[in-house]
Amino acid sequence: MSNVRTSILRRSIVAVLSVIIPIGAVSGLGYAAAPSPIGTAPPMAEPTPDYQQLLSVAEQVRSRHLAEWKKIPHVVDARAALSGGMVAIDIQVDSPDNVAEVERAFPPEVEGVYIIVVPGYRRLQVVAEEVRRRHLSEWMKIPHVVGASLGLSGSKIVVDVEVDNPDQVAEVERKVPHEVEGVGIVVVPVPNITAY
Repeated sequence: MSNVRTSILRRSIVAVLSVIIPIGAVSGLGYAAAPSPIGTAPPMAEPTPDYQQLLSVAEQVRSRHLAEWKKIPHVVDARAALSGGMVAIDIQVDSPDNVAEVERAFPPEVEGVYIIVVPGYRRLQVVAEEVRRRHLSEWMKIPHVVGASLGLSGSKIVVDVEVDNPDQVAEVERKVPHEVEGVGIVVVPVPNITAY
């Protein structure tokens, strides 16, 4: 490396380190570190929130109101959660289609805690997995079906019935219902993976 490049590299290192390491601590490189052009950060206007304490308060609010909330159609559960840097109570509903309806039944906050209405995906996933498990052996008897897995169709959790050939999707769709026990069924081709 030429002397010019070495000199530029050293100065770059000193400039970077002077921001991170106190002035004078990088003098071993042959240069005295200049004061940082960035300076020190001003003190924070507000202390960092104690999220554990805020979650505890939200959990207490949830506990006081959960029985009342579950009487609202489509509400299946509620939980205290950290959402986008704020503590809120997630009101979980039975289907993504019912979020707007349930949102209209709730104020934006209860006892100072924000309310967010969300699909209860965890519950929907358990239901879809049970449907998949109960019907898999039946579907595997259909020619070209090679498996079934959980997937998303729009915002809904569905069971993907997998076929070995894209040309056979229509044939399998005629033999598999579009919905089982309230869970959507989608026939999808499995990608052909070739080893090299």
